[in-house]
Amino acid sequence: DSWFGEMALLAASTGRIDVVGVVVNTTAYHEAIDENVEGWQGLLDAATASGMKNVPTFVRSVDEALVRPEDGNIDSTSPNDSDAARYIIDMAMQHGSADLPLVVITASKLTEIADAYLLEPSIADRTYVVATLGSETAEGCIMGAPNGEQDVWAGNIVAQRLRFMQVSNYYDQDEDVPDSQLAELPANPFGDWVKSKHEVVVGDFGADQATLAVFALPDFGNVQRVAYDGIGEDGTVVLKHDAAGCCWFVSGGNPEAPKTFLWELLRDPAAFPSP
Repeated sequence: DSWFGEMALLAASTGRIDVVGVVVNTTAYHEAIDENVEGWQGLLDAATASGMKNVPTFVRSVDEALVRPEDGNIDSTSPNDSDAARYIIDMAMQHGSADLPLVVITASKLTEIADAYLLEPSIADRTYVVATLGSETAEGCIMGAPNGEQDVWAGNIVAQRLRFMQVSNYYDQDEDVPDSQLAELPANPFGDWVKSKHEVVVGDFGADQATLAVFALPDFGNVQRVAYDGIGEDGTVVLKHDAAGCCWFVSGGNPEAPKTFLWELLRDPAAFPSP
């Protein structure tokens, strides 16, 4: 329902980032794992058929929200031991280090990365979590809807035990691939894929590609330090402004920048190298 996957694959094929793997899960917004897998497989197949480089593999995983233990201690939490968590651990051990961490970008719930931490706490030194979720407040931000409300205890774990950046600079992505520009898409299976799904979710809570845009576009987002501040009255995790905080919060920014970047990637000859 966004250009998150397409932008990631284009950035990987053009050499801007390395994508080492994808987790396909279920959420309250997308509950059917077979449909989710079919969608991601279709995207990856279109990329491969178009000659794109560095196309990753994926793992499918169905995971229930983590349960807060009676004593409220993170270390007492029972892990799900999911396929996704094991996959994240493997990727972190292969590709992450303290100086060059594996960046776990999620446009979903935080269950899988929190589960991975519970199984292997040492990944805290090898990973950096960047998540599209929640919203801004006068005091900082909350890790609520969208996405964050689906597993509040996982949010507790991530905000307190992992290096974390919350991205809440949503924008209306309806015009990222407008009808007027469909003829400009690449004449290959990837271009056909984009054309077939160009009507994505409209409104202020889509555009999960914001998690990628904050890295590539210096003017896309206002970055502030925040710190964990417990659970709010609505039951979601609260982060408050703190110049010495261990977490980061991104809001605002130029809403035209992601569209410009997406089309820059689509037009880059390196995205679709000759066989």
